[in-house]
Amino acid sequence: MSSEKVESHLTKACYEPFGVSGYAVAFRLTRSEPIDKEALKEMSGKLMLRITSRCIERGAKFIGHIKSYMKTKDGYLKADTIGLDKGVYVESSITGPASQAYLVINSIVQGIDKSQVKIATLEASNEVLLNYGFSIEIEKEHEYFDKFDIPMQPKGEESKLNQE
Repeated sequence: MSSEKVESHLTKACYEPFGVSGYAVAFRLTRSEPIDKEALKEMSGKLMLRITSRCIERGAKFIGHIKSYMKTKDGYLKADTIGLDKGVYVESSITGPASQAYLVINSIVQGIDKSQVKIATLEASNEVLLNYGFSIEIEKEHEYFDKFDIPMQPKGEESKLNQE
């Protein structure tokens, strides 16, 4: 095996052979008038389902999860789904209206590549968040597994953990 193939194999994340792709983005949201806590819950649920729909439209076979975490001055809101037929779970400690928020979205799907996950997530985010009157600023984004995943082990090599 050439060193080029070994290096390529070592740097390939362990999810890729299974067609799993991920994308995460953090937004700063601002709105001219505060929005009430119930509308924030509704918006978050719609956002999870819209991202899921956009991924499916692009060919996703399985939704690992679509999650979000929103922080406002007086609480948090978490929302997630694992598919359109599963609905959305929303949990919130937000006690009042908000005109600013920090929102993180994490999309993990199987069947489409990471560029399609990114496009689906950003398209859906723009559709839903703008519809609720928010201005959107991307603060940070990355392919979900790019910094945190463990590389695959070359075939035929035993795990160093097993050797200790």
